[in-house]
Amino acid sequence: MGKSSKYKSKEEGNALSPDEICDRVLGTRSGYIKGLGYGPKPKGKGINSNAKIQKLEENLKEKDVEIDKLVDRVDYLTCRLENQERV
Repeated sequence: MGKSSKYKSKEEGNALSPDEICDRVLGTRSGYIKGLGYGPKPKGKGINSNAKIQKLEENLKEKDVEIDKLVDRVDYLTCRLENQERV
């Protein structure tokens, strides 16, 4: 069998790792993580998602407080209007 001189076997001394072979054949592209190779990639969105969820939960609590204040205000104004109509 003919072997390419570019990719030596382990018997010849200069073995290439699978990642090195992929780099030479396919080239390094975005999505390649140095040190991790072509394996599964970490999801970068997970970290941001947690922060976004936390911020949205805080916003929701603030809106709930605003709604409670507005409901109280409507109740107060309704009561006041009813008292004025009696007079």
